[in-house]
Order: sequence, then C-alpha cells, then structure tokens
Amino acid sequence: MYAISHSNLGREINRVFRFRYVVYSYVYTTLKIRYRRSYLGFFWTMLAPLIQYLMIGVIMGMLVGSKIPNYYRYYFSGALFFSLINGVIGKSPLIMIGNEHYIKKTFVPKTIFILNVVCYEFANFFLSALGLVVFGAMFGAVELHPTIPLSILALGFALVFLLGIASFISVATVYFRDFDYIIPVAMQALFFVTPITYDMSMIPEKRAWIITYNPFYYFVEIFRQPLLGQVPSWNFYGIVAATSLVTCFLGLWCLRHFENKIVFKL
Repeated sequence: MYAISHSNLGREINRVFRFRYVVYSYVYTTLKIRYRRSYLGFFWTMLAPLIQYLMIGVIMGMLVGSKIPNYYRYYFSGALFFSLINGVIGKSPLIMIGNEHYIKKTFVPKTIFILNVVCYEFANFFLSALGLVVFGAMFGAVELHPTIPLSILALGFALVFLLGIASFISVATVYFRDFDYIIPVAMQALFFVTPITYDMSMIPEKRAWIITYNPFYYFVEIFRQPLLGQVPSWNFYGIVAATSLVTCFLGLWCLRHFENKIVFKL
C-alpha cells in the first residue's frame, strides 16, 4: 500500500513546482479561448453569473426576504461560494478522461491536471466576485466589515478540500464512468440541501439535523458570515479544517495509489 510520507509529499510538491507554468498557461489559454470572438470577453464571466443570481435572488427575495436581514448579500455571497465548489466538482469527472492524450504521450504530474481545473475555477470565482462587488457598490449594497478577511481563510480551506475531492472523483471516474452523470445531479441536490436561498431558522427543528450532516453548509457559512459582519463559530472552523485535511489526504493518496494504473484504464 502506498503512503504519503513527508518525503513523498516533498517530491510531489517539487514536481508540481517544476510544472507550475503549465497551470498558468492552462488557465490563461482556457479563458482566452473561451471568449474568443466574443465582444463581451472576460466581462461575460462577471455578467453571466450576476444575471443568474439576480433572477433567483429577486424571486426568492420576494418569498423569504422579509425573514432574513440583508437577504441579497446573504444569498449572493452563499451562491457565489457554492458556484466555486460546484464548478470544480462538476468538472472533476472529466479531468483524467479529458486529458487522456497528454497522459498517454508525455509525463506530467497528474496533480497538475487537478490544479488546472481548481485554479481555473478560482479565476472564474474572483471575476464573478468582482462583478458582484461592482454591481453592489452601484446600488449601495456593499458594506465593509472588519471580519471580511476571515472569508479569505474560507477560500484557503476550500482550496485544500477541492484538491482532495477533485483528485478522488477524477480517478474514480476512470473506473466508473457513471460518475460523469451522477455528479451534476448530486450537486444540484446539494444546492437545495445547503442553506443558500433560505436560513437555518426556517427549517423545522426536527429536520434541521439533515443540514448539519452536510459539509458544504459549514464551508458556505465560514465564507458568508464574515461578509455579513459576523464571526463564525470555532466549531465550524474545526469541522471545515478536519473535512479539508481528511479529504485532501484521501484524494492525494488515491491519486498516488492509482497514478501508474490510470493510463491502462483510459
């Protein structure tokens, strides 16, 4: 059985560092090709999610907005962060399969393919966040709080978590292609199981336990609460830290264990 020792981890970090420009090139080129011959270009990266969130936010705001203070900031911050998680996990099934020609023809650390997707989605996230900030500032909906830097900590945990879960899903899909169909349905269900358009107080007490078993709930909350001027519970940070580290460890172990076997299954 393979183990991720300090020496193995160090070698993997060195390998990834040597190929770091591959990640930069992938993100830059993918964004450039995506909006080639588009008049809106990168602006569409900010505008598209803004329109989607605005439509849902207006409708849900009329339904439950009176029950949640600062509903639009509450909703937009949660939806934006969930879109980052959904973007990485949604693309994870095709990471290895989509790079089959590279894997079979040349040596590139397979962790690089994971980082390509994660970094690309983080780039989309920051562009979308910029659009929401600009839009919110225009309508006076942006408030600065001293707790905002805590949201950066949430992004760090998300990075670690997504590296692990993307590694696991990308390897698992090589052996079980049905993941490509299961993941989108699962993520759509998780969107509604995670308190994004509604608040925990709106859930009957006897059903609230379902939400507490959803790890995405804690990720969303430690990102959203600081943006609303609140400090998340230390229990939330403990759960997120443990989930991130365990998921990352298992994902990287799975990637290393099957690293030399993947090429024969593609």
